[in-house]
Amino acid sequence: MPRPQVRLHFDEDVSPHVAAALRALGYDATSNVSSSLEGKSDAEVLAFAALHRRVIVTKNTDLVLICCEAEHPVVWYRPKSKDSFASQVVTFFTFGERWREMLVTADAVQQGKTTAHALTFEQIRQRVIRRMRRTQRERAARRKAEREGQRSFDEDDI
Repeated sequence: MPRPQVRLHFDEDVSPHVAAALRALGYDATSNVSSSLEGKSDAEVLAFAALHRRVIVTKNTDLVLICCEAEHPVVWYRPKSKDSFASQVVTFFTFGERWREMLVTADAVQQGKTTAHALTFEQIRQRVIRRMRRTQRERAARRKAEREGQRSFDEDDI
């Protein structure tokens, strides 16, 4: 059974074994490792994907924003929890054909573990920015709690 002909490129935040497994299942999939892009900048990854007409699959919010600016198709992979290698392969295998269909009319896809949403570049950019702001607030709250916990601990020593 032929697989969808969406050409995928997996950024380094997704295991290169996922791309290899999908290739074995009939997908046209590359990764930073298989394309000698390990450690390269997001701009270089985008240039490769654009040259080879590949949709970038990434968890990297910075790369998603760069793709939006360049108007390059992207799948922003956002599992709710840390996915195992096998779970990632199943997710991508299950949704690959749907991505192809979605990207005919949409600019980008936000992919969770069990759902996918077709979005415009502006919609995904807004979601990424909201996510980044929430992450910054959570980190600031953790640092504040750690400092207050340390102060409380220090006061107990007096």
